[in-house]
Amino acid sequence: LPCPEPTTSYWLENPPFPKLVDIQSAQLPTKTDIVIIGSGITGVAIARTLLQQTNRKNHSINITVLEARDICSGATGRNGGHVKVAPYEAFEALERKFGGERAVALTRFQLRHLEVLREVCESEGVEGAECRGVETVDLFLDDKVFEGACRVVERMKTLLPECEVKVFQAAEAREVSLLI
Repeated sequence: LPCPEPTTSYWLENPPFPKLVDIQSAQLPTKTDIVIIGSGITGVAIARTLLQQTNRKNHSINITVLEARDICSGATGRNGGHVKVAPYEAFEALERKFGGERAVALTRFQLRHLEVLREVCESEGVEGAECRGVETVDLFLDDKVFEGACRVVERMKTLLPECEVKVFQAAEAREVSLLI
């Protein structure tokens, strides 16, 4: 098992669905179609997608989820569910590896994560989740790294005009922070 005494998850102190926290089978099934290791956000998303796809096609599927402890008790249970996209961080590498057109498509896909997460919560009537958009700030302490990020942002402005990124030099950033 991982760490024998992990920190307690904030979300499991007062879970929205308490009956699910300690749920487990008395024994492992002897036969299954798919095994998913871990009940965090990735494992749950995979299980949900597989079940939706097979239900759409009127198929049945047996999924077994293996979890070392309680549902969502690992990193997913300890974090705040923060989804932040800073496309300039990966855009240049994506463009080098896949070309400009594919880099733009992948970046647009990345930018839709928060919107899609909100849509899933709404469509499923999930009330135990809070999902909201906020502005974020990236701070650069190294001039060279900052200049590189600025070059990528300028390139992205031509290829992804819908991706709004504001860049402030030190003096401008101080002025803006005083206005907030």
